[in-house]
Amino acid sequence: MKRIVLTMMITMLLLMTCGSLNAFALTDGDWEFQLLDNEVMITGYLGEGGDVVIPKTIYGATVTKIKDDNLDFFRSSKPKSIRIPGTIKKIGFGACFGWEELEELVYEEGIEHIYGSIIQKFKNLHTVVLPSSLRIIDDYSFLETSSLKQINIPSGVEKIGSDAFACSGLEKIDLSQMNSVTLGYQSFGDCDNLREVILPDNLKVVPQGCFSDCDNLNKVQIPATVTKIEGFAFESTPLSQMILPCGLKEISNGAFAETNLNELVIPYGTEKVGRIFWPSMGLGDDCITIKSIYLPDTVKTMDNVADSCPNAIVYCSSGSYAEKYCKKNQISYLTDNSVNSGITVLYNGTRISFHAYGQNPELLNSRTLVPLRSIFEAMGAEVEWDSATSTAIAKRNGIEIKIQIGANEMYKDGKAISVDVPARLLNDRTMVPVRVLAEAFGADVQWNENGRTVLITE
Repeated sequence: MKRIVLTMMITMLLLMTCGSLNAFALTDGDWEFQLLDNEVMITGYLGEGGDVVIPKTIYGATVTKIKDDNLDFFRSSKPKSIRIPGTIKKIGFGACFGWEELEELVYEEGIEHIYGSIIQKFKNLHTVVLPSSLRIIDDYSFLETSSLKQINIPSGVEKIGSDAFACSGLEKIDLSQMNSVTLGYQSFGDCDNLREVILPDNLKVVPQGCFSDCDNLNKVQIPATVTKIEGFAFESTPLSQMILPCGLKEISNGAFAETNLNELVIPYGTEKVGRIFWPSMGLGDDCITIKSIYLPDTVKTMDNVADSCPNAIVYCSSGSYAEKYCKKNQISYLTDNSVNSGITVLYNGTRISFHAYGQNPELLNSRTLVPLRSIFEAMGAEVEWDSATSTAIAKRNGIEIKIQIGANEMYKDGKAISVDVPARLLNDRTMVPVRVLAEAFGADVQWNENGRTVLITE
C-alpha cells in the first residue's frame, strides 16, 4: 500500500496556519515569551540556531508550553540540535517546520506526549532521546526521518500513532519490553531499512498497513496475545516465513499481499479469514510464491483466501466449512485432517503433515510428542518396526537409531542416550518427543511458544 501524496492545496492550507512572532510578547535573550498564570509560554526564538536548549524557567517562572504546541518558530534559524525540558508535558512539530539541518532531538524527563506534522521532513535527524516519562508517540512524530537508524522506545509508552515512524531509517524495532501499547495505522510503513520486528507480549492488534512496504523486512515475532491482523499489515514485504500466534482470531484482506511466503499455516482457533493475499485496491502483483494455505475447522467465515495466488492449494479437513467454501467457489484444495493440530512442526521451514499418520502432536510433561515415522520420514530416514521387542529402527546416512516403547533411553549406533519422556503408544501410533527424533540425526530443534510451533533445522 503506497503512501498517499498530499495535494498542493492541503499543503498550502497547512502553511497558511503558520503564525509569526507575537508583537505583544516579552523577550529574554534568545526567547520571546508570555507570562500567563505565573507560567511561561514561549512564543518565538530569536537566536541563530546551532545547539538550542529550551529553558526550564524564565524570570523564575516555569516554561510549560510552546505556542500552539509546536516549534514553527525555529523554521528560519536552522538549529542543529534541540533539547526540550520536561516542564513541557506535550510538545510537537508544526506544519511549517521546513528546515532539514536538525540532527539531534533530546526530550528530557517529564515529557509525556509528543506528536508531529504530516509534511515535516527531518532527513538529517539521526539521534532521538526519549524519556521514561513518555506515554504517547502520536501521529507523524518521526515521519520521514530517513537518517534515524535506531531508537529506544521507553517501556511506558502506551500509544504509537499513525505514521509515527513511517518512512524512517529504522533497521530494527524491539518493543518486547513495552508494558501496554497500541499501534496506529501504518506506524512503521515504508521503512526501507527495517529488517526485524519484535512486537510486545501484550499487543492485541497488528493494525492496518503497520509494516507495509518495508522492502527488507524478513523477520517478525508476533506475540500469542494478538487476536487480529488487519488489512495490508505486511503487504509488499519480502517475508518468506511467518509463524502466526496461537491466539489469533481474524486475518483481514491483504495482510500478506505481495510477500515471498511459500506457505501459511492458519493456527487452530482462528475464526475469520479474508482475502489475505489480495493487494491494496487489487492493483498489485500476484503472490506467485505461495503454494500452501492451511485452514483449521475453527474458520467459520472466509473470503477467497487464494485470491491473487495462482499457484496456491488450500489444505482443510474433510467436511469442514473451508472445504465447502472451496468446493462452492472452485478453489483448489486437498484434504488434510492435521490442520486441526494445536501444534505445528516445521522441517527446514516446511510444515510436516500428520494426516497420513492418523495422529496429531500431543503435549506431555512440557514435551511435544509426535508420530515417530512422521519426523524420520520427513528427514529422509528408512524406518522399520520390530514387533517382537516393540522397537523402531531408523537409518539415514549410515546412522542407526533404535527407540523402544517405554524405555528411558534410545540407542544411536549402539550407544545409549537418555530420554526424559519415553516413547509410548497412542491410538496405536508410536509417539516420541520430537526433539529426541530430530536431534538423533543432528538437527537443531527450537520451540516457538507464541505460535506453538516446533522448528527443526538442518
